[in-house]
Amino acid sequence: LRKQRLMTAAIKSLAGTDCPSHAGVDDESRAPSMLSPELPGPVPFLWVCGGGFTATPILIHGQHGCHTHIACVFNRAYVVSELGELLQWNIFALSDEKQSPSSSSSSWQPSTSPAPFAVPQPLNHAEFTAIPLPNTHNVCSMAANKRHIVLLDESNGLWSMPYDVPGYWRSIQVPFPSPMKINRVACGATYALALTGCGRLWSWGDSSPCLGRPSATGSVPGLVAGFPDPITEIVCGSSHSCAITITGELYSWGINNQGCVGAGDEPQYDSPVRIEFPGQDIISLQQAACGYNHTLALTTTGHLYSWGSNMRGQCAISQISSSVPTRVASCPITISYIASGAFHSAIVSENGDLYTFGLNDSGQLGLGDCVTRNLPTLVDCLSGKRVFAVFCGGLVTIALTERLINYGYADDHFADEELGSCAVQGSNDFSPVLFQEDLSRENQDQQGATFETAHDRISSIFRLDVPAEGPINVRPAPDVGHMKEVQRISQMYREKLVKENHNHAMLQWKASTILQQADRDREKYMEAQRLRVEAVEATVNIWVHELLPEFSKKRNSKKCLDLLYRTGIPPRLRSVVWSRAIANGLLINTELFSVFSSRAQRIHDQIVARGQQNGSSALAVGRESTIYYIEVDLPRTFPTLAFFRRGQPLHSELRNLLQTYCCYRPDVGYVQGMSYLAGSLLLYLDPYMAFTLLANLLMLPFLHAFVRMDTAAITAQYAIHSALMQAALPKLYQHFSDAVLGISPQLYALEWFITLFSKRLNLNCAARAWDLIFTATPHDVVIHKIGIGILSCLQDRLLQEPFDGCMRILNKEVQEISGDALMTAVASIRVPRTISTLFDRATIHS
Repeated sequence: LRKQRLMTAAIKSLAGTDCPSHAGVDDESRAPSMLSPELPGPVPFLWVCGGGFTATPILIHGQHGCHTHIACVFNRAYVVSELGELLQWNIFALSDEKQSPSSSSSSWQPSTSPAPFAVPQPLNHAEFTAIPLPNTHNVCSMAANKRHIVLLDESNGLWSMPYDVPGYWRSIQVPFPSPMKINRVACGATYALALTGCGRLWSWGDSSPCLGRPSATGSVPGLVAGFPDPITEIVCGSSHSCAITITGELYSWGINNQGCVGAGDEPQYDSPVRIEFPGQDIISLQQAACGYNHTLALTTTGHLYSWGSNMRGQCAISQISSSVPTRVASCPITISYIASGAFHSAIVSENGDLYTFGLNDSGQLGLGDCVTRNLPTLVDCLSGKRVFAVFCGGLVTIALTERLINYGYADDHFADEELGSCAVQGSNDFSPVLFQEDLSRENQDQQGATFETAHDRISSIFRLDVPAEGPINVRPAPDVGHMKEVQRISQMYREKLVKENHNHAMLQWKASTILQQADRDREKYMEAQRLRVEAVEATVNIWVHELLPEFSKKRNSKKCLDLLYRTGIPPRLRSVVWSRAIANGLLINTELFSVFSSRAQRIHDQIVARGQQNGSSALAVGRESTIYYIEVDLPRTFPTLAFFRRGQPLHSELRNLLQTYCCYRPDVGYVQGMSYLAGSLLLYLDPYMAFTLLANLLMLPFLHAFVRMDTAAITAQYAIHSALMQAALPKLYQHFSDAVLGISPQLYALEWFITLFSKRLNLNCAARAWDLIFTATPHDVVIHKIGIGILSCLQDRLLQEPFDGCMRILNKEVQEISGDALMTAVASIRVPRTISTLFDRATIHS
């Protein structure tokens, strides 16, 4: 029975019989809608692409008669059939669709749309679901957004259907002030428009700037004024609208996102504004199309203008965005139809070819890939099929064609099983071909086919088995074996394609999940950085206003130590705090620094002149000749830091600083390890301040013993280190003292102590350690606690290793310790009273 109804409706359409007229309405005043065109005589063929499941148009043909109105909304399509039914088609089923939205009122509230990529579900793209219409007659026009459908029925009633719960629709009649004839409707994100037969425009909804009536809102329609002539066409974007008058002029209003209104750079236009087009010629428009934040306009001469956002190429212009109409120069063809999705656009040439451009992340351009296009690109697979209408949604594009040319099962991805398949009459080729001939009248005449009535033409396409009145020329059906083989191959192709498309959708979803996780990780990192900056600023204020004014009294206070353990000294304050912590007891001034710096340069030049074999100078006194070894050590100082390499600024400053110290203290000269101390100081201080701090730092009893190579004093420091390790880390002390292992402090501590850990720790961790060493006193106690803190951080790994493994960890893996971990370990170390006496003896000896 349903087949018979479809056939009867199609025959009426082909024969030129109109559908029932509106009650009490003159049919001649019903102008065809540009968004939902009246389709031509033959049953149209519907093609779809996008939705994340196919990047090439696939055919959904002849399922519910002649589709007179189609609206694409995100991943759904709503279709009004020739029989007046309202059909819903979930083109790309998302798991989020199963969740009920938390809206229970019929007000126009914007809803949160599903994520662009939810978990893909098994797809069945060819099934249309009839939406029950309990309060309306047959539908003759329709517009939709994500959560509402606005219907115009054959009795001229206007209805709003909120989509509160998936699968459940409510019908609410729109209350007009007085009875009037409605020609067509249009929907934005949170508002709707209705055009009457006399060319007047009414609006209602929740967005005041989009209604075209300043300071207006509500569910009761109101008249939009400001049009000098009757309106023939209306279109809506997300938050802006356009109207074309009978004279071909364009008016626009709404929120002006990136210039989508086309009237200038104002943030919004509450009332309709006449759009001016460039050039001296008078422009007359026949159609407009609105996307999310861009607009297209088609002139009567077939030229295309666009404006608004072009971030994804949806305007096909050279600018990123335009607030005034711009001629699309990349369209040499004459255009007959245009359409806009959220971020992509489509145009149809007068020859019936389809061109698409813009965002293509879900394959909505139908070009076989997911690559965004900035210029109109021909959809090759629909060439020759004469596209006469196209509809764009957020993720999909639907095209209607008049004919099928070279159409086979490779294209018939989701054909209706009960329609079967047809072989070419008189052919013995059993390959799965549905149609190979052109169905136009010219081609039929060439092939000798005699389809004299509309009934014949529709019967030849649908292969109806129930004959109707009048002559019917039905092709002879192939034998049963051939039909079974065709059906088997068809089913195999369908199952394979559904599986491939589902796998492709799953890959897209996984890729989107990875990108979303990366975005979340980046946001967490940025938030952590922001909190760290705020903490640093708070720390700076405490140091500047509380600690530095009375530094000598508060350097060992609980508040100061807590800051040192928790965040350290802010890098911008290290030069100030370090200079205050290590006082200039030697009274070094700039003149003294200049004198010894000049002397060091003369000695260096003389040594270089004598050559590397000699390595001495007649000017050198005492150990000043050790200047020669500085050049040997410089390449090995911080080898991973580029600014200490030869030719970089810090290379010459470090060499000059060490040579100056050799001349200043000829009794000491240069000792290996000094280059790390001097290099670390130059990272935060100028050369003069770095020299002053280095000279005073090396006068501390602890370091002075190591640079003078005082064996007794160094042995005493090793004994303190071992005693403190035995008290704080007894397991590790026992492990190191094992007769087989035999690791003594001499094997690793000498390098730690003489460089103040800067050679082995990473830069950030070493700076934190120096903050504590310089600020807290006594300095030697802090140095020993830091050494034990390093062993505490490595203890778990050291206990599992033999001698070679332990030495590798103590020399290489120390760099992996973070500043926070080291300070936490140091803060937990307590020095027993018995060990305090060892510190006193070592200080007296030094």
